[in-house]
Amino acid sequence: MIINDVVITRLMSNEVKNFFLAVSISLIIFLGFNYFYPQVEPVKSQADKVETKPISKTIEPEALSPTILERKDALQLSSRIPFENKVVVGTVNLNNGTIDDLQLKDYKATLQKNSPDITLLSPYDTAKAMVVSINLINADTPKADETTWTEITTDERNKVSIAKTLPTMTITRTFTFGDDYTIAINDKIVNTSNSAIKLRSIQKLIMSEQDTIDSFTSIADGKLHEHTPAQLTKKDIINYPMHTGWVGAGTKYWFTAFMQNKKTDSSILLNKINRGYEISLLSPTTVIGKKQTIDNSYLCFCGPKKLAVLQSIRDKKHVDKFDLAVDFGWFYFITKPLLEFINKIHGYIGNFGWAIIILTTLMKILLWPLAIKSHKSMVAMRALQPKMNKIKEKYASDKIRMNQEIMNLYKQEHVKPMGGCLPIILQIPLFFCLYKVLSINIEMRHAPFIGWIKDLSEPDPTSFLNLFGLLPFEAPSVFMIGLLPILMGVTMFLQQKLTPSVGADPAQERVMLLMPFFLTYVFASFPSGLVIYWLWTNVLSILQQIWMNKHYS
Repeated sequence: MIINDVVITRLMSNEVKNFFLAVSISLIIFLGFNYFYPQVEPVKSQADKVETKPISKTIEPEALSPTILERKDALQLSSRIPFENKVVVGTVNLNNGTIDDLQLKDYKATLQKNSPDITLLSPYDTAKAMVVSINLINADTPKADETTWTEITTDERNKVSIAKTLPTMTITRTFTFGDDYTIAINDKIVNTSNSAIKLRSIQKLIMSEQDTIDSFTSIADGKLHEHTPAQLTKKDIINYPMHTGWVGAGTKYWFTAFMQNKKTDSSILLNKINRGYEISLLSPTTVIGKKQTIDNSYLCFCGPKKLAVLQSIRDKKHVDKFDLAVDFGWFYFITKPLLEFINKIHGYIGNFGWAIIILTTLMKILLWPLAIKSHKSMVAMRALQPKMNKIKEKYASDKIRMNQEIMNLYKQEHVKPMGGCLPIILQIPLFFCLYKVLSINIEMRHAPFIGWIKDLSEPDPTSFLNLFGLLPFEAPSVFMIGLLPILMGVTMFLQQKLTPSVGADPAQERVMLLMPFFLTYVFASFPSGLVIYWLWTNVLSILQQIWMNKHYS
């Protein structure tokens, strides 16, 4: 078997260093791009072509108000009914029957003592609008209805009932706010006319485009569809026909969605509107006979992307694959179990930083046989180096013969050239998955570790420039390189020195020596939880390398 001369020469002279150089650069590109330019990654490939259809006047998109007000001022423009339960608090808008004011009681905006609750829903005419709306459209008279609602008094704080009377019907709408962040909505519709009415309900989430959402996610008949805001344009409307499923919009930690768990011919629409976006779940047209009464039920979610909550809704309310509201990335089958496992560790010990360290240690133990195999292969390659150098000198003018002789040497000595790399390559998906877990896990948000690390989801807040807070001035952002990333860089440098090398290329040696400094700067802006993982991985790898050098070198 003849191998390309350039490839085999690199394998002979510097296999390990080339590999680590390639992996380090790949990790920098992967982590940096995903951190600063987050992408929506489908859990599984969807070959389905997006179907686009024109929408009729009966489902014409709404437009957000061009006037932008402060949130407190916008809330005062309409009559409101308050609601509250264990997890949410807010008000229902009587002007249009929407929910445009909702806060999450268990989650604060910042770590400050008097920090406000996270605001998930806000009125139309605010900069960060997010509105849950249900429109009932009469197919015969599709003109928008502007009749206001009136309050129906209830004694329950978690339930709001409103009603309005139209020329052909009366509507009673009841919102029931669950402790699992779901909102059960029921419309009781009475046809008061002497003829049948064709009615269609449209469940809408309307949001502004300014820092409100990162992605749109939907399940239509079991198939996952994901889009970024940039993929929505005013020219095309994304349309997914379905019978069961859900559609929602969210950020890394928060999600708002409409869900349909009963089999009905429906459609999901995603649309760009003026100053924002609109996603809709359209039900089929229903004919209501004269004097007839019907009930329409809807289910909405406004809450955190907490896996336990999403899975509970999936199982108890039969919402297909609702846990996929969390972006698990390409390796779903690895990422999700890792996320569940680290959350269980956190539940036992109560500190997410120590949970990261425990999980990292367990992963190192699990991968111990691969590490030994890799080390043995590298040692064997290093032992062959003198013989390979002689072959290179002997057949310097005949590259094909040189490659053949080297391959024969490998066979005679029972050495596999890629034996040192393959075990490490197998570990790369695990690293990517753990990176994903530490990037998306809401359990890490505002979670303290020890000392100066008060929030593992944020970068190390210290800087070497002011001696990590000892000097009384604040360092410029470009010099915000804290103690954690510096320790990570030091351990990476030590690990580099301990790793056995095959051959020596001075140019590559210099590049590899610069890599810890470069990665230190890159990781200074990464979440502290991720830096702790990498730092502890390096510490364990150093101890592992010392032991293997003693026993196998």
